Amino acid sequence: MSATKLPTCRWGIMGTGWVSSEFVKDLLTQRKDAKAHHIVQALGTSSQAKGEDFIERNFKKATADAQKPKIYTNYEDVYSDPDVDVVYIGTPHSFHKDNALAAIAANKHVLCEKPMTVNAAETEVVIAAAKEKGVFLMEAVWIRFFPIVLELQRLVHEEKIIGEPYRMFCDFGLELHLENLPPSNRYKDPALGGGALLDIGIYPLTWASVLLGTGLGTSHPDPKVSASMVLKEGVDWSDVVTLHYPTNRIGVCTSTVFNRTSETFCRLEGEKGIIEVVGPAASVPRKIVIKKSLGDGKEEVVEEKEYEPEVGTGFFWEADAVAVDVAEGRKESAIVPLAESLRMMKLMDECRRQAGLKYPQDGASKKYPTMQLPEEEPSPHDTLITWATSTQNVTINGIHPTTMPGKGLGMITKRDIKTDDILIQAPASTLLTVHPDRPPPTQSTLSVHGRLALALAFPILSPKSVGNRDLSAWKAIMPSPSSLRSSMPALWSSDLQSLLPAPAKALLAKQQSKLENDLRAASETLLPEHVEASGRAIEDVKREYVESWLLVNSRCFYWDYPVLGGALRGKVGAKRGRDGRKLVRNRNDCMAMCPVMDYFNHADGDGLKVSYNEQGFKVTADRDYAKGEELNISYGKHSNDFLLLEYGFTMTPNTSDHIPLDEHILPLLSSEQKAALEEANLLGDYLFTPPPPPSNTNGDSPNSHPRDLVCHRTQCALRMVLLPIPRWRRFVDGLDPTEGAHEQGAVDETLLEILGGCLEETRQRLQQLRDVEMQKTGEDLDAVAALMGRWRQMKDILDKGYQLIQSSIQSK
Repeated sequence: MSATKLPTCRWGIMGTGWVSSEFVKDLLTQRKDAKAHHIVQALGTSSQAKGEDFIERNFKKATADAQKPKIYTNYEDVYSDPDVDVVYIGTPHSFHKDNALAAIAANKHVLCEKPMTVNAAETEVVIAAAKEKGVFLMEAVWIRFFPIVLELQRLVHEEKIIGEPYRMFCDFGLELHLENLPPSNRYKDPALGGGALLDIGIYPLTWASVLLGTGLGTSHPDPKVSASMVLKEGVDWSDVVTLHYPTNRIGVCTSTVFNRTSETFCRLEGEKGIIEVVGPAASVPRKIVIKKSLGDGKEEVVEEKEYEPEVGTGFFWEADAVAVDVAEGRKESAIVPLAESLRMMKLMDECRRQAGLKYPQDGASKKYPTMQLPEEEPSPHDTLITWATSTQNVTINGIHPTTMPGKGLGMITKRDIKTDDILIQAPASTLLTVHPDRPPPTQSTLSVHGRLALALAFPILSPKSVGNRDLSAWKAIMPSPSSLRSSMPALWSSDLQSLLPAPAKALLAKQQSKLENDLRAASETLLPEHVEASGRAIEDVKREYVESWLLVNSRCFYWDYPVLGGALRGKVGAKRGRDGRKLVRNRNDCMAMCPVMDYFNHADGDGLKVSYNEQGFKVTADRDYAKGEELNISYGKHSNDFLLLEYGFTMTPNTSDHIPLDEHILPLLSSEQKAALEEANLLGDYLFTPPPPPSNTNGDSPNSHPRDLVCHRTQCALRMVLLPIPRWRRFVDGLDPTEGAHEQGAVDETLLEILGGCLEETRQRLQQLRDVEMQKTGEDLDAVAALMGRWRQMKDILDKGYQLIQSSIQSK
């Protein structure tokens, strides 16, 4: 091969699902560091229409001269196409063996998505066929080619930056709502290799292999395996695999379809330090964080390295490697050799053996005479859209719900969207509401929130206008009970609730008070009535009501019932009653649920424009959007404590996040000082806000003076700690000609001391959570991860603020 001319690789693509789409988009990406030129030559699909749609979606950003593939509705035609060099297999797991064998029989090189097959016996058959024919074969374990993974291996095994590694934790979780999927779905069908292990569990096992072992295939150390799984409906929903290496290195590999993993998905501990790997998921690593241990559970960040691709997703790295290997005549990859694929397959077979998970292919070699994929059953999202548009008169324009890798559900554009395009119109008749002022006699003591929860959980107990509606399609896409238990603090055990940050605890207490009032009122008559009618246990019915209450809490929109007329809207002075008093509605009673609109994720900013009137809701675009972009709406400017308590998630970044300082400042004040602050309406609500992000490539931050990290109330409280009250009043009243400049240095030093105390608390909490983590399982582990994520966010804000203030003090 010429040293200057890039090899050209012509691809035949098998399958039109998500992974094939991402692979093709990356092949078409223009990159300065490309190691090969890629052509999408052929596409194998079950129908011409699906093929055309695939091309239209994935060639959107291709160059004008990009060659579009031939569409074949028979896979055999892809194998026999003389212009195809390599066949990429992106079909469901159970089709991999036969697709690969057919391509190999046609003398095609093969890149087969992971896992290569569903068990080791099938992998051996495919490897033997490739060796007999003399063609290239590789399993597409794409992350092994990521620069971040190659750099990690160098740092750990060559540079030994953390000394000898001794323990690794890695988790990959997605919220797939398997309970709502039909048995024929690929995630639930054992014959299709359904469940967590083959789809996502392979990633934590791969991370263990690259970080704890140094060889590949037969030269890789042989760990002792201990595996357990949660098995439901014939597939694994959650897996825990422990790998104990002969060198006394231990890897804990977990995967689940119940809930999404936090961004810090992998932690490697060594003699001299810790490495954390951060990214949207274990399949999408984006950052290395290197830390050193300070003792007593304290850690200090030594270095952070970002590895975000300039373009694309990252499939092009493995594609380049295949193209170079084929051009240079190699028959297998040095990074993912065939022996390594077989070793990993045997490892997963052993995990399944210990847990009692079997696939139909384990008994005998199953052959599929025709290599055409069956049409998939409509997803719950498709079913909901059909229900909303055909029976509820919801208008949906150019957008569609989807599963977002590493984020759960979300809404994306199906085409280019222009500013002010109307995306959703939901008539008032489709909203789930209750009359705010005229509850049925049996519900008179329930809040509007409580009555909505009743309508969602047990429609039969609600008025006919609600009870006669079939909400099953809508409820099928809502978070499962398991997801709620792992994400909503109200459902956590008391020991985990006690580890919440103080502001979150205060919010939880208010939330629990409202919930307990509604549960008590419902339990007096309504829930026992349902128990008698259904024959269910009262505790099960109460639990379902609580879960429904939290769903309403997290999925409602503000709605002041304009359909009832101005007299009943939640505005002061809208109308006077018979006694002459103004009618005012409690803001907490202004709520309604709206199908489809609850797919939108929260925006850290304004997001889409949402409006309503007596006719219903309307969502319009706030700017131009390209096809495939995610769409978000704002739930309001809220801290991560609020988002965690009310919605069950936190955001990074979150420009509205803050850390309350009341419990650190108020103890420093005398009763006389507190009285003076209260008189000036400045007692309490002291906040520390995140430093603004860099505004340019030099890392400079706008408004990065320490005084800008706290609100005016906090500046006043800090000065109260330092100044005599008369002098303090001059500052508050604006009579100080220096505007407080004389004592600003002392204020900064006081704030620095307070932040030091806050940082110590976060370190203690994180260590406490690490200890708790070792004792928890299942949903509790997800709750611990959420807690650790929140405390780490706070630690990051405090760390950056502390460093900024310290630098400011030292520079004076």
